[in-house]
Amino acid sequence: MNESVVWKFLGVKKSVENDAERVLQELIELFFVNIESFSGISYLKFNSVEDMIEAAIMQNDKQYGYFWDWFNKHGLLKLRRIGSFKFKNTDEELDFLDYRLYVLEEDSKNQIMQSLIASLADVIGEVHKYCLKKASCLYEDMMAQIIEKCTFSFKTIPLVSSSGIVC
Repeated sequence: MNESVVWKFLGVKKSVENDAERVLQELIELFFVNIESFSGISYLKFNSVEDMIEAAIMQNDKQYGYFWDWFNKHGLLKLRRIGSFKFKNTDEELDFLDYRLYVLEEDSKNQIMQSLIASLADVIGEVHKYCLKKASCLYEDMMAQIIEKCTFSFKTIPLVSSSGIVC
C-alpha cells in the first residue's frame, strides 16, 4: 500500500491498492502538474490544497481567476469525493481512467492554456460523475440484496401502543 503525497495534500486518506487506483493517482498528480504549468503554483510547496487556492486567489490573476473560482467552489469537493471512492480494478474502470489520463496527457502536450484548463475541469467532472454513477449502482445492488435476503413473517399483526412500544 502506498499513500501518496497528492492524497495527503487533498486531505484524503487513500492508499493505492490496485492498477485502477494507481492510474487515478497518476491522473490527479498530472492535474496538479498542469495547474503549475499555467499558474506557476506547485502543490508541493503547500501544506494543504486550501493554502494553495488561497495563494492563487491572492495573486489576483485576471487570466485564470475563473479557474481558481471553479476549483475553490466545485473542483475541490469533487476531487475529495473522487479520492474517497474505492476503485475495484475492473477492466471497465481501468479503460475509463486510462482514457481520461490519455486525454489529459494529450491536452498537456498541445500547450493551449484555455484548452488545458477546460480539460482539467472536464476530467475531474467526468471522473466525479463516474464515481457517483458507480456508487449509486452499488447502493441499488446492496438494497436489492437486503430486500431479497430479508423476509418478515409475523404470526400475528404486531400491535404498537401509543408510546411506540410493540405489544
